Amino acid sequence: MMKMGHLSNAQLRRLEEHKYSCASSSLMDPMMQKWWCWLVEQISMTLAPNLITIAGLFINIVTSLLLVYYSPDAKQEVPRWACFLCALGLFIYQSLDAIDGKQARRTGTSSPLGELFDHGCDSLSTGTLRFGYVDVTEAQFGVIIIHLITVIFGPGVWSVKVPVLWIPLQCVPTIIGLIAAAVALFNNFKIILIKRGAGRNGSTVAVSC
Repeated sequence: MMKMGHLSNAQLRRLEEHKYSCASSSLMDPMMQKWWCWLVEQISMTLAPNLITIAGLFINIVTSLLLVYYSPDAKQEVPRWACFLCALGLFIYQSLDAIDGKQARRTGTSSPLGELFDHGCDSLSTGTLRFGYVDVTEAQFGVIIIHLITVIFGPGVWSVKVPVLWIPLQCVPTIIGLIAAAVALFNNFKIILIKRGAGRNGSTVAVSC
């Protein structure tokens, strides 16, 4: 009998055979792939993929903390340069996060276990990591655009009333985000409940008996 917390030989073999599967219909990913592929070629072959991930995360955290420093309760106006650095930090994070896997593959340091750990939760519902037309890349660029609007027009622009809707401009990104989240949840539940995709061919199968 297999001990609790240990994998059987059969499960270990399936783990070694696990292959990451991804299907994307994102609107911006095809365009960004050209940038990401060029960028990874500029990276030294000796640079560890995990270091790329950590560096991007560190930059994003530091630039985001600038907003917390200047507006700890989100009521004070933040300097435009801080908003610009936040936009830049998010773009750098997005770029580095997109090339860490590419770096792992080009240096031969990728592994099924690493991919399973990184993408297991994403592939849990269908066995294939699926991205919608408006997904992570689009959401990140949305935040970058918000920062750049603040840089160009100043924080006061978000208090301007939107014609016809007569709501502050600051409410528009929230409304768009809620709509996008609702659509994403609907699509995910449709796959799980109607197509019965939960766990099928996914990471859970990689260690099943």
